[in-house]
Amino acid sequence: GVSAQVDQELGPVNLTSITAWRKLKGFALLDNDATPAFTTGTTLYSNFRSFSQELQLKSPAGSRVNWILGGFCFYTRGGLQPLLVSVNNGAVRLRTDSTGRTESLAGFGQVTAEIFPGTNLTGGLRYTHDNRTLGGVAQTNGAITAVRDASVNFNKLTFRASLDHRFSEQVLAYVSFNRGFKSGLLA
Repeated sequence: GVSAQVDQELGPVNLTSITAWRKLKGFALLDNDATPAFTTGTTLYSNFRSFSQELQLKSPAGSRVNWILGGFCFYTRGGLQPLLVSVNNGAVRLRTDSTGRTESLAGFGQVTAEIFPGTNLTGGLRYTHDNRTLGGVAQTNGAITAVRDASVNFNKLTFRASLDHRFSEQVLAYVSFNRGFKSGLLA
């Protein structure tokens, strides 16, 4: 995997770019029957790739009103290609080839302002759109037994509201109300 963060001052604002890419290939051989003879086993071949990009436009440090606007995108694709299960020394052979994909896009913003000396009010919004797809084929002894293709979308507006007061350098009190979101899976 590789990731990079670039911070750039653009006159009265700051721009941050956070980029990440990851690739994973795996192989595993599992002895399912836990005996000295390998009569039932599973072989896994996995292959996954992901990419994410976030851009943040921020107020300069030390501003009276601090704000951030941004966008985020994430893409991943991968699966088990194939997943092989052998039972009774290969008398029954199960094979599954599956591929899943997730695409996520989000836009967000947050503002913090000092409303009284030592007291800050914060408000933020984020809108997220996720699309998940899953495809796959299952075979038993070479005969196709199931085909699966499905897609689902998730859309959500989330928010944050917070009030804090600094009583001293060591004491900060706050109250906040936040709404989070995590997209679901295909069933």
